[in-house]
Amino acid sequence: MRPSFHDCGEELIPFRHRAIVVGGGIAGLVAAQVLSRRFDSVTLVERDTPSTEPGPRPGVPQSRHCHLLLLRGQQVMNDMFPGLDSELRARGAESMDWIADFAMFWHGRWVPRFQSGLTGHCSSRDLLELVLRERVTRIPNITFVPGHEVTGLLREAEAVRGVRVRARDGGRTDVLGGDFVVDASGRRSRAPQWLEALGYPLPEESVVDSHTGYASRLFEPPPGASHGWKVLVVRSHAPSSRAAGIYPMEGRWLVTLTGVAGDAPDPTERGFDEFLRTLPDPAIGAALQGARPLGPVTGFRGAATVWRHYERLRRNPDGFVLLGDAFCSFNPVYAQGMTLAVLGAQVLDQHLIAQRSRGTGLSGLAPRFHRQLGEITKSAWLMATSEDFRYPTTTGERPSSGVRLVQAYMNLVIEGMRERPSLFRNMVEVAQMLKPPQSLFQPEVLANTLLPAVKRAAAASFPPS
Repeated sequence: MRPSFHDCGEELIPFRHRAIVVGGGIAGLVAAQVLSRRFDSVTLVERDTPSTEPGPRPGVPQSRHCHLLLLRGQQVMNDMFPGLDSELRARGAESMDWIADFAMFWHGRWVPRFQSGLTGHCSSRDLLELVLRERVTRIPNITFVPGHEVTGLLREAEAVRGVRVRARDGGRTDVLGGDFVVDASGRRSRAPQWLEALGYPLPEESVVDSHTGYASRLFEPPPGASHGWKVLVVRSHAPSSRAAGIYPMEGRWLVTLTGVAGDAPDPTERGFDEFLRTLPDPAIGAALQGARPLGPVTGFRGAATVWRHYERLRRNPDGFVLLGDAFCSFNPVYAQGMTLAVLGAQVLDQHLIAQRSRGTGLSGLAPRFHRQLGEITKSAWLMATSEDFRYPTTTGERPSSGVRLVQAYMNLVIEGMRERPSLFRNMVEVAQMLKPPQSLFQPEVLANTLLPAVKRAAAASFPPS
């Protein structure tokens, strides 16, 4: 049985200190909830002044595009915030079976669809963030400091003891004292500069850039639209680079177009329509006949995958850790970011519990936490970058030669899905982070993949006379 977030640590006395969270997005809100259970008080510093209605924020320019919280993230987040899934559905999130309700054209054919029991919800990032914020706002020992940005860390000996903050409306700079600081400020994190200013080394960086770009637009579905799907995706496969999807967002359709290898859609109405016409199947264009646009086309570029290797630092200040995209930011096309932030918060909670049991304060927690966060990042990094390097224009740290074998094997898995839908279920479970990638190499999966491939090769080599 999967352990609940609430199964451990409730009896522990909180640290008699204040914790500070930098960043008010998904990662920051989840971190604040975790810390509220382990510290006397928590202060959350955020750049934006949030709205009371769901909507994009200036600090999250990519929020106008599709964001999916994977099933593993939904499970953990529902443990952290009991009843969250039901609340999201009550406020318009779509219930989903992620195989039966997910129609996808991929590698030149439609993938199998069947009732799988892999159920969850599909919602906009804006709704998810708003509901989380409402939940966190009701926690009595959390204080919000909106409209401020952190400009640096405060240091005492070899420990962080707070942050410097500045009002974004031109106000004065203030000091917030605290004993534990979590940077959850996203891919634009300034933590490397903060640490360098205190005399600490910069973390090494691994960067892989497939030069991906997006264009998205909201639509009102056609009147009386009735389809056998809730999500519709059409994907090319390398060397072609174009894909698009329709995702249900609280009664509307969010249509996101994706282009890799510098082949980004032009974020104009004309460019949007032209891109749709070049997809390998016309299903999305056909579904949009009669749909009414609800706003302009928006674009986004600059979504490289960047891993800042804090887990490799030989010298760390106590009392300062990183979470979510501030630690490793992924190409959003793989939908890994929010789920990894949630899993990172779960790991942080486990380390705080263990640290409290040791009775050593916060000493040594940061490097131990970063090392484990690095371990849970490895699988997602390998999955994302292996796909990115299918395109010869991808730049960055090249994977090992073994990745080519993995890519070839995955092609065989995809080819075998027509005859054995169980292979597709295995892939979905890995993609949803319910199983590790290694599960695709278990004996049963290997047999179901390789034996049919051998038969197909033999049939092609020795056709019946």
